[in-house]
Amino acid sequence: MSRCRGVAFVAWVVLASACFQPRETNQPTALPDEPSPAVFRSTLDGRSRVLTARLADDVWAAYDVSQAAFFKLWRDGVDFEGPVYDGRHGPQPRTRGNAWMVARHPIPWRVHLGANTDGESRVVRPKVRYRGHAIQDGELVLRYSLDPASGDGAASVDVIEVSERVRAIRAADDTPGFERRFALSGPSDSLVSLEIALGRLDPARDVETDGRFMPRPNATGAEGGGRLQLRADAPTTFVVWLRDPPAIEAAAPDAIEEPPGQVGVAQNDCGVCHGVDRGTVGPGFRDIAARYASEPADVTASRLATKIVEGGTGVWGDVAMTPHPDLPRPAAEEMAGWILSLEGGTAPEDGPLPSRGFFSGWGDFFAGVGRALSPGNEPGDGLPLAGVHPSFDLETIRPPGFAPRVGGLDFLSDGRLVVASWDPHGGVYLVEGLEAAGQGGPLRARRIAAGLAEPLGLHVVDDEIYVLQKPELTKLIDRDGDDVIDAYRTVSQAWTATPNFHEFAFGLAYRDGDFYATLATAILPGGASAPNQAKDRGRVVRIPRDGGPVSFPAHGLRTPNGIGFGPRGLLYVTDNQGDWLPSSKLLALAPDGPNRFFGSRSVGGDAVAQLPVTPPVVWLPQGEIGNSPSEPVPIDIGPWAGQLLVADVTHGGLKRVFVEEVAGVLQGAVFRFSQGFEAGLNRAVWGPDGQLYVGGIGSNGNWGQADKERYGLQRLRWNGTSTFEMLAVRALPGGLEVVFSEAVAGSIAPGDVEVQDWRYEPTAEYGGPKVDLRELDVEGVSRSPDGLRLRLAIPGLGAGRVVYLRLSRDAFESETGASLWSTEAWVTLNAVPLEPPNPNPSRSTR
Repeated sequence: MSRCRGVAFVAWVVLASACFQPRETNQPTALPDEPSPAVFRSTLDGRSRVLTARLADDVWAAYDVSQAAFFKLWRDGVDFEGPVYDGRHGPQPRTRGNAWMVARHPIPWRVHLGANTDGESRVVRPKVRYRGHAIQDGELVLRYSLDPASGDGAASVDVIEVSERVRAIRAADDTPGFERRFALSGPSDSLVSLEIALGRLDPARDVETDGRFMPRPNATGAEGGGRLQLRADAPTTFVVWLRDPPAIEAAAPDAIEEPPGQVGVAQNDCGVCHGVDRGTVGPGFRDIAARYASEPADVTASRLATKIVEGGTGVWGDVAMTPHPDLPRPAAEEMAGWILSLEGGTAPEDGPLPSRGFFSGWGDFFAGVGRALSPGNEPGDGLPLAGVHPSFDLETIRPPGFAPRVGGLDFLSDGRLVVASWDPHGGVYLVEGLEAAGQGGPLRARRIAAGLAEPLGLHVVDDEIYVLQKPELTKLIDRDGDDVIDAYRTVSQAWTATPNFHEFAFGLAYRDGDFYATLATAILPGGASAPNQAKDRGRVVRIPRDGGPVSFPAHGLRTPNGIGFGPRGLLYVTDNQGDWLPSSKLLALAPDGPNRFFGSRSVGGDAVAQLPVTPPVVWLPQGEIGNSPSEPVPIDIGPWAGQLLVADVTHGGLKRVFVEEVAGVLQGAVFRFSQGFEAGLNRAVWGPDGQLYVGGIGSNGNWGQADKERYGLQRLRWNGTSTFEMLAVRALPGGLEVVFSEAVAGSIAPGDVEVQDWRYEPTAEYGGPKVDLRELDVEGVSRSPDGLRLRLAIPGLGAGRVVYLRLSRDAFESETGASLWSTEAWVTLNAVPLEPPNPNPSRSTR
């Protein structure tokens, strides 16, 4: 099977695109500069919070940091699978081969409080907390805290700090060994002990320690072990010698070699619309196999391979299947053959299935067709923009060989850019030389941290770098000032998580001592929500900078890949289409206000069904103005000041959002703003130089912009050029007001404006159609004396609907002779005003 595997860490750390090439080239590329020991975070063997260390080529150790405890010791490395490693949606990393030791017990720590009158101590289970790891003198050091006062009702006792230094050693005869060296700080009258797993190792032959080790009587086989009492006055060393081959069978044995067709399905974007047992946009694979079960397999495979390569509609309704013109025909036939080999499923009745409404438009977007409106569509007029906004200049700022899949961006006070990359490195980089790059000066990117688990958020506070990993918020510490991170301090991991591949932790905003991030829900390959969700998923989480208790100011989200502060000091969050989300959307909340529910029932089910739903600031109709919205950033320059930009991974580019408040409810309008970037955009930040820095990303499936790179780092500089465009669309009693950046020339007739409206109805199905779609008439147009505003009389507009506005490019021209940059706006009406608006709106609402 062709997939990224590693028997050593250098084989795991691959170039950003190495795992995403065709199968014949899908081999990891080793980098020569990896440290030893090599340490990384990931899901591993079905555990969601694991730290793994390659201590030597033949000695690997893993710790379950949720329990601050040793997990596993083995020899043969790790199979690295999953979205960040090989693009597959579902699998996650797992150990290879047998193990010497596996700890199967719960939290192993005990604290023995001072002796009583009988000379016996009282044993309590302390509350344990993983504090992070560091590399000191070439060795891995883990840090924990044990709080006896919070365990088993113990009286107030000081917290005990524990450090564990881990390394591989060699005997004179080259026998490998695993050494753990513990040091305590805290109350001197409290003894600490912990459970030690030994597997099938012999305590009498294979164990050396200067502490007190008490083997469990009659402990044999995989459960062998005992209890180690640590010395309070000096470090305690515990060594196991690995004389025999690993003998404990892996809990997750190596998978059976998968057929090439199954590998092809996993490595392409098939899982976006189809699961094996259940479909979302399209049918499940088993249902496809059932439909053609009575037909000759070779003929059907050839037909299905043609559909995979060319795309098309008509078999399962009018949903447009994505074409794959670059997929070799033999590979398509392998994929078709594997799909048809599946058993089960329900064959549909004769004839095509009914259309799934809005999904047809979504499929058309993937097929590159765009939004089907009146004839004559062109970029910015019924189709996505093709170029960079004329008021900005775009510059690529990636040094040679630097290809980050950007998960986070922020600046140090000296102007250096900090970049987190969502790739197999799990790396954080410093980009230097930005101030001179525009004049041809050299750019440099240096990796300062590695081994982070899917970092998708980064923020700098007081020149301290904080990174949101999938399992935790981490502070990066450079103790010796050499711009290489020495210590990874855990700030918080106080939210629930499972090994599901989709449980991302997104973004990182900061204000007044608190960080804010979002937690995605678990899904099944294909897009449907997984059953039995962990309770904290789909939430906004507030994390105190000092590591105090977390809180959750909002819930009811699915894939909220974007969070940031914006207009009115509110926290803005984007969410991606799925079940209970008929389309993507932008939401807002006051972080210190009431708990908000945003509508998804995938977590909570019937228990949240009756909660009031906070409506979105704007809907982002799927395939038209959004697909995978990511980070929102406020605009403080030019005529757009006071508005928001929203990046998008799959639809790509930047969208601009005007926000207004009507009847105490936020709502607004969204406009196309800019395309022309090298990748779909995931993160954006304003630099100290006043330029907007944007980071790109991409992976298999619906996680990247078609025909673009899967990485990117660029910046936009405002050049001051005036661009003729709609700045805002406001709700009026009986209509809308459109505000322009330049005066509109001449007169505009009602027929020069196309208006539609509809509503959305969230259901348990993936996405949803436009409900009650209507064509509306414009009965009158009035122009302000300065030509900057048009008021449109549109009878029938109502609350709870989305209004689509399209201006005739032929009819609209500025007094300087300019054509509209983009002719469309999507307006969310959560409320309709009863009184006319302020005739002199402030600049911040333009």
